[in-house]
Amino acid sequence: MIKMPLKVPLIIKQLEALKQRLYQNHPKLPQIEYDLAKRWRGYRGEKAIQYYLKLIDDSDLYIFNNLRLKIKDTFFEIDTLILTSYYFLIFQVKNYRGEEISFENYFNQCTRTINGQRETIDDPLLQAKRHKILLINWLNKNKITMFIPMEEFVVISNSKCLITTSPNHPTARQKVIRPTGILSKVEWCNSKHMETKFSNKELRKLANSLLKNHVTELPNVLEYYQIPDEDIIKGISCPKCSFKPMVKIKGYWKCTNCSTLSKNAYLKGIKDYVYLYGQEITNKQLRDFFQISSRYVAKDILQENCVNSSGKNSQTIYILPLLE
Repeated sequence: MIKMPLKVPLIIKQLEALKQRLYQNHPKLPQIEYDLAKRWRGYRGEKAIQYYLKLIDDSDLYIFNNLRLKIKDTFFEIDTLILTSYYFLIFQVKNYRGEEISFENYFNQCTRTINGQRETIDDPLLQAKRHKILLINWLNKNKITMFIPMEEFVVISNSKCLITTSPNHPTARQKVIRPTGILSKVEWCNSKHMETKFSNKELRKLANSLLKNHVTELPNVLEYYQIPDEDIIKGISCPKCSFKPMVKIKGYWKCTNCSTLSKNAYLKGIKDYVYLYGQEITNKQLRDFFQISSRYVAKDILQENCVNSSGKNSQTIYILPLLE
């Protein structure tokens, strides 16, 4: 059972919203575009293994994509976690650019070659092992102390990237695979770990607990890139030509550039606000972001779309939905 399906990460939606609300000559735009491309590449890498995960999916196991948990003051995110009654399985997915990725046993070092240039990168084997340790710690903290075998593998999803290892690095030879190797590793785990550790009921309870404790990440991208509020292009974006702002005329939003009329163009504006500023918003903040003057129009939009509110009159704070 796929307990947590793969979704486009919120950070990608945040960066897309930020990119569309900056002028083309903004000095931070190149870095944002670079980071966005890197995030999309990571997502496509994880998407590439979904076909093989579906082939092993059945009612006796639980599959999580991008499960993010907190232990003490640390967050960790596992690309793919598979729970069975016999063992747990972690897949760390990497969609590296370049012609070659090399795993070297000396100093736990990993290098890649891009356009003939070799550079050192973080070793994904160590990252996968760290996530395994953190998951064990999380289970212990939540009073799940029964020993459960765990296996971790690194999946290199870029089929054009050559994988090499140093001669004395058996760990990399065993634990670094292509997406096509997922099924054989699952079969290997099935034959290696045959002792039942959890009943179906216990495993279902644990899966529900993991899902309940998943923490959605919504970083402050404006703060991260040090972009002041006045740099943001505000207003409702035209769904046809992307011009901002649209104006409200008799129940419609009208684009003053191409004359497109829309009843729900403001919905993307609500999403953009959440991605850039968070879920809390006041009537005044909505009017400023949408570039409208009527507090009554703003109030109708907020009351129709908020999931909660607190305070009275002009001090009312509305909570907008977080649409993943």
